[in-house]
Amino acid sequence: MNNKLIFKWWLVFFAISAVGGFLAGGFLGMIFGFCLGVFGAIIHQPEMVKPLVMTICPIVGMLASLPISYFAFKFAVGKILKESN
Repeated sequence: MNNKLIFKWWLVFFAISAVGGFLAGGFLGMIFGFCLGVFGAIIHQPEMVKPLVMTICPIVGMLASLPISYFAFKFAVGKILKESN
């Protein structure tokens, strides 16, 4: 296997997982932040919501990006194996 091929598909993997993870994590983090904000407005305790949002949203965003990283890795490795044969 040559290094140019590996580097090319590593860049593809990195781009897909970075952009896809950013978008999925940001979107789900935004949804959870919105829901927690509405919850804080309903119970009239907005000071309780900020620590929740700052804790839960990054965790949800990270968990949302994991499947995208997995599928991008699977795609890139599959292409490397096909091209190397």
